[in-house]
Amino acid sequence: MRKTVLFALGLCLFATGVPATEPATGEPAWEIARLYLIKRGRKLSRGHALYMTDATRPAIGFNCHREKLYAFVSVAPMSLGEVLTKWFRNPAEWKATYHVDDDPERTEKWIWTYKGKVFMSMPDDSSNYLLKAAGRGADLNFQRKGGDPVQIAIPPINRPLFEAFIEKCGFTPGSFGSVMT
Repeated sequence: MRKTVLFALGLCLFATGVPATEPATGEPAWEIARLYLIKRGRKLSRGHALYMTDATRPAIGFNCHREKLYAFVSVAPMSLGEVLTKWFRNPAEWKATYHVDDDPERTEKWIWTYKGKVFMSMPDDSSNYLLKAAGRGADLNFQRKGGDPVQIAIPPINRPLFEAFIEKCGFTPGSFGSVMT
């Protein structure tokens, strides 16, 4: 637990991003960014992020760092790209219940961040499960303890962008099975 909270606190100060080229369908795009922390004048890598760029609705994103994958869910409209480049203050464990499409509900402890508007998963099969859902496009229903339920229509990630994120993270495509439809 302590490592997870420290990781959330240590997320970066800035990112360099590569926007996704999505068809002009009005669908929210995805973006990959390299995350950095400047500490004592040194630029330290904090991994890579893949996130939805639509700041007008709740969204989902992912961060990989040191061979661990984390999922982020915003429960309010905001730019996940901006959130991932800021320090998190006062993170805490929080109960969350979610399900993708018609799959059974999962109830877990997540990390409450950014004034309770963003939740970060623990680095386990939940983040893998949600990345697979993002790879194929799915509906995520997410509810944190004491909050209203949020539904996120996750647009599918185009195959080259998905594979680029997997490669940048040092994972193998087989790590996530066949997620692309």
